[in-house]
Amino acid sequence: MTSGVKYYFAIFEFDGVGTSTEYLTTVFLTGENTTVASPTQQIANLAASNITGHSARLTWTAGNGYAHFVVAREDGSPLTDPADFTTYSANTVFGAGTKSAQETIRSTTGSEMPKPISSD
Repeated sequence: MTSGVKYYFAIFEFDGVGTSTEYLTTVFLTGENTTVASPTQQIANLAASNITGHSARLTWTAGNGYAHFVVAREDGSPLTDPADFTTYSANTVFGAGTKSAQETIRSTTGSEMPKPISSD
């Protein structure tokens, strides 16, 4: 399936196997739904405040996605993008979320981390 596309369904009952199969076509179930589309507007205006020796508060202007995914890496820019259809564990403690080439932290909704990112 492709994201952002409407799909239509029809579901039929049947009995039998092979050339002996008979379908109930007078009454059947139909439905339609659209798959989730990718966001088209990225977040903007990233700012860090309340910076201490072991924490910082991040805020931003939200894009048009349902949620926001924050990737943090020590000593450099993040090396990879998040992969579609992948679940990452979230944590505001740096290093406690899902790890790949960098540490990851995820905020669910809104325009800021629910609490500051910290090292403890």
